[in-house]
Amino acid sequence: MNTPGFLLFAALVVSAASCTPGTGNNQIGSPPASDSASVSKPVRAEELIIPGRSIGMTALGETSESVHKRMGAPDLGDAAMGKSTAEWYANHDTTSFVTQVYFSRSDDDEVKRAKQIRITSSFFKLGDGSSVGTPFLKIAGLYSPKKVATFTDRGSFRVLYDDAQTGIAFETDTATVIRGITIHEPGKEVTATYLPFFPDIKHQ
Repeated sequence: MNTPGFLLFAALVVSAASCTPGTGNNQIGSPPASDSASVSKPVRAEELIIPGRSIGMTALGETSESVHKRMGAPDLGDAAMGKSTAEWYANHDTTSFVTQVYFSRSDDDEVKRAKQIRITSSFFKLGDGSSVGTPFLKIAGLYSPKKVATFTDRGSFRVLYDDAQTGIAFETDTATVIRGITIHEPGKEVTATYLPFFPDIKHQ
């Protein structure tokens, strides 16, 4: 065989193979590189907000003893007549993000249990990835939030929206961006137990 002709033929074969669709750096079964960025990662259990159920590893109905054992001593708290509140701040800085839990004891229960959990950190996320910092309009179509109150938080005006049946409430600022998320018992309005956190709350 003519050597120059054989080399030219081999080069053409290699060139054609390199242009064949479906080859390259992607492994078999993996999404194309252009699509991989659009594939959302599942929210981890320790970050997940489940309306009417839990935020991260803290769940409604959990005893105050269990929550304190896992999270440590709260930075702030108050207790009276079978009810109590506990607040944990990031890095123990009261100007930083906060997790607040409201506990109460029912007539037929000897221990106080979590009735409401509120967070202001974007670390926690709903199943679709929404969190504190997300525009309220993005989640308004996923739930049935109703404006129920206004209040101030550290001097800033807030509007409180509640989906009572689902068990989740959202706080927004003047730009309608979510600044806080609270879960509570489904079928009960959030304002029924929101008073301990914000004494200046005004019902709508």
